[in-house]
Amino acid sequence: CVPVPLRALLVELLAETGHLARANNLCVELADGPELTVNGNAEALAILLRNLLVNAFRYASPGSAVHISLTVASAVRLE
Repeated sequence: CVPVPLRALLVELLAETGHLARANNLCVELADGPELTVNGNAEALAILLRNLLVNAFRYASPGSAVHISLTVASAVRLE
């Protein structure tokens, strides 16, 4: 396990998958917030987040909005 900056990883993955959102005319919004770092496997987390983004972009209704936020309370939360 290594420290993985989730916000930076999400921004990178949004750049990789953004063409899917544009193809569906989606409005994608990553809420402002601080960088959140978790200990984990960076490659496995990238696969997980990429799959979530691709599914959201492929199956959202054309022209709809996809809102993404990272928060932390007792644990990191991705919505």
